[in-house]
Formats: sequence, structure tokens, C-alpha cells
Amino acid sequence: MKTILSRIIALLMLLSFTAASVNAEPNLNASDNIYWGIFEEGLQTDLSRVQTLATDLGKSPAMVMWYINWRNSGFPLAQAQSVYSAGYVPHIVWEPWMGMDEILAGKWDSYLQTFGEAVHQFGHPVMLRFGHEFNGDWYPWNYDNGNMNGTIASATKWVQAYQYVHDKVAAAGGNNAIWLWSPNVGNGGKNSQDITAYYPGDQYVDWVAIDGYNWGTSQSWSSWQTFSDVFGGSYKKVVANYPNKPIMLGEFGCSSTGETSGRDKVSWINDLFFQLKNNYPHIKAITWFNVNKETDWRFNTTAQTKAAFKAGVQDNFVASDITNLVALTMVAQSSSSASSASSSSAKSSASSSSVQSSSSSSAEASSTPAATNSGGSSGGGSINWVSLLLLVIIAGVLVKVSK
Repeated sequence: MKTILSRIIALLMLLSFTAASVNAEPNLNASDNIYWGIFEEGLQTDLSRVQTLATDLGKSPAMVMWYINWRNSGFPLAQAQSVYSAGYVPHIVWEPWMGMDEILAGKWDSYLQTFGEAVHQFGHPVMLRFGHEFNGDWYPWNYDNGNMNGTIASATKWVQAYQYVHDKVAAAGGNNAIWLWSPNVGNGGKNSQDITAYYPGDQYVDWVAIDGYNWGTSQSWSSWQTFSDVFGGSYKKVVANYPNKPIMLGEFGCSSTGETSGRDKVSWINDLFFQLKNNYPHIKAITWFNVNKETDWRFNTTAQTKAAFKAGVQDNFVASDITNLVALTMVAQSSSSASSASSSSAKSSASSSSVQSSSSSSAEASSTPAATNSGGSSGGGSINWVSLLLLVIIAGVLVKVSK
């Protein structure tokens, strides 16, 4: 009997350790899926094009992305409502073209108040990607006073502005916003500050949204890059520093310029989905920048490239379910510090209730990162504690029997 009791005690200790470990780290592998989104000019106002795209590809996107300029746009309430009603999460790239100094001086406080109130009025999950590609040198918010001929702004100033904006929106009731922290894979050569210096804190970040492109030979300074050439180094840095945050490819694409045999857009797209499925487990969402702009980024440049993309999104691991997409945000929020627990809980609650209501209706390292598994199965913590309770009861019974 003593042997049985000693084994039970040892098992209790093991289960206690396992349960504590599961509860200590949120489970980013709660779903093996990734969720795909799309950007094309004007999609948010012509959703019939999104439906046509979904029909052509055989699967709907989970997100529709568009850009707004602070100087001429508040929160696009009507557009967000249309996008969400059609079954897509709005992904809004929020561009402060005046720079950070005016924000921190309070000149845009009334704008932020109105914006946050409109986010609250919207009442559903909405992704906000504020001041994206902050580590570059091509936007006014990269510079002091928004002067692109001036000095690169300190990372500290950008962090202060991000936190300021976040808190103003939240104070106005916009707790249903999902906040995307969005570095670029490159910095343009003028900004020596590491992206980690720009991190505003777990309580301010729901997703890390990395931007990057294969420019091919479309520019004098560019060359053909594989998916891992573009994203491998940034991915490893983000996972190492922020392992509990889901990663999104905030915007990305592949040039058609500079193709050679085996290094062409069809091969790039095929490799994209292979890498996402096998070697980049923390990437949970992607948004293709489907525009012919600086170069032809589109996945549907030719019938062959479109067929490759269609085959990729039709794989079962690529999903459209916005309920599960938003649920990943709640997993990320559980990793926030204790000081932000109440605000994260409020945001999670708002996101969860709004999704449920709608679901009833319609150039660093280039090596491929090793696949990792960042957690146990979903809900493992609850199961362990139930088992623990049962074993405590059994142990108590056995102790009485042994006496």
C-alpha cells in the first residue's frame, strides 16, 4: 500500500507541474490553420469583387484589408459594417501621415475620441494596424515632425505614440479593436534601430504583423528572394522575443520580374504554402497585396500563378472561419502582464460576443526555421486540473484504506 501511495504522490506532483506549465503559456497551436486575407484597391466598397474572387479560388478570405489616412478619414464605420456583414474581418491599416509629434502634443485627441467611439459603435472585431513599417525610412511617421527630410524618430517616441493612440481608443470604448504591431523585414538603410526597440508591450499588441516582399529584379537594388529569404530572419527574431504572439504576414507579395527556371512566381507561391504548412507554425494569418504597383505583386498575374494560389488556399490548413481567427487574438491576450489583465479581458469579451452574434448570419538570415510546437493540445490545463482533483480524491480514499 505504501508503494501505491508513493506512486500516486509522484503522479500528483507530475500533474501539478504539467498543469502549471500549460497555464503559464498560451497555446498558439490551438488550431493548425492559417487564415488568409486580401488587399485590392476599393474592395471594401465593392464586395462583389471579393465574392467573385472567392468563387474563382473556391474559398473565401477571412479578412479584407484597406488603408485610411488620418488627415481625411475617421473610422470607416459604414465600410467596416459592410465588410463584417459579408463575413470578413475588417483589417484597417491606419496611417498617421502627420507624424508622431502632433499626436503626442494632443492635437488629434478629439479625432481619437471620435474614432474610438465609432469603433465601439461598430461593436465587432476590427484589426487596426497603426503606423505600419515603423522601422523603415519611407513614411512620415518614421521621422521627427513627420518631415521625411529630417531625422529618423527615436523608437521610444514611436512607442509612446502607439501607446497613446491605443489608450485613447480604448478609453473611448473601442475595446473591440485588435491591435497589430507591424514591422517591415527591411529598414531602408537609414534606420539602425532594431525592431525590438519599438515593441510597446504585450498589453498593447495582439498580433505581430510582418510586412515583406520578394521584389525580384524590379528595382536596381533588388534580387530574387525565396519566401524564407524574405521572412526567415524576421520570423525567428519575433518568435524568440514574443513567443506568445500569433504572427501575421501583414502584407506581402511576389514580383513577376526577374523570373528564371525554378525561381518564378508559380514556384514562389507553391513554396509559400509549403513553408507555412511545415516550417512557420507561429504564422496564423496572411494578407496578399494583390496590386500591380511598384511591380506586379498580384498572385493572378497569369493563369498559372492563379492556379498555384488556388491550389494553396484550397488546402484544408487554410481557413476562412473568422470565429477561430478572432479566437487566436484571445489566446494572445492571455499572455499579457497582470497589470493589463482587466483591459485584455474586456477586449476578449467584446470580441467573443460580437463574433458569436455574427456567426449565426451570413534581409536577415535566409535559412528556413525549424518547425516548433509551442504548446499542448487546446484546453489541456482544464483537463489536467480535473485529473488532479480526481487523483486527490483517490489518494484520500486509499490513505483511509491503508489505515
